Amino acid sequence: MSQIRQLKTKEMQTFKNLFDQLWNNASNYKRIKRIDFVFDSYVEHSLKEGERERRRNVDPIELIKIEQDTPIPIQMDRFWSSCKNKEMLQSAAATSFIEKAKMANFTTVLSAKYTDNTGDNDSRDAKIVMNKEVQICSDVRTSVEEGRIVMHLFHAVQSSITCLIVLSNDTDVVVLLRYIFQLFSNELQELWIKNYVKKKTENMSPGGG
Repeated sequence: MSQIRQLKTKEMQTFKNLFDQLWNNASNYKRIKRIDFVFDSYVEHSLKEGERERRRNVDPIELIKIEQDTPIPIQMDRFWSSCKNKEMLQSAAATSFIEKAKMANFTTVLSAKYTDNTGDNDSRDAKIVMNKEVQICSDVRTSVEEGRIVMHLFHAVQSSITCLIVLSNDTDVVVLLRYIFQLFSNELQELWIKNYVKKKTENMSPGGG
């Protein structure tokens, strides 16, 4: 979700513009073989949900639905204050990305709680889109986003991906990545993390810059 919030929405008209921009940002890398989207979890009464409640400084305004042609709200700070909005946003974004992935020449993996045209809204299973087909990726199965990042990276390494670029502003992710590189040091050649807030790209590989 932090990657979505970094996008400048003032010049956007609808959520389609938002989804298109995020997809372009993620897919705009040379020789790309795979994209993974790891969405946040919003579990009532969880510790993380309590932290989000404490950080809230404006009253939320909730949308009835979010679709491709839904206008971008003017008061985005109030939009972000609603967990319901963010869940609907992730659902709409995932649906949009799956359709884009069917036309792409690389593999796409998504893990998020969302409802598709099959009525599936299980956040534990990921969807993998490859060769224009959508399948369940049960190897990536956990409801906590930090855990899903590990599972996504593990699945990528097992799929013979040797260079990974992670887009994240979360300091906890940095700690995880250092551990992950040690865990997969024989299979993984490069591991990078890109922080849009600090405008910094760091090589997490041993001896990296």
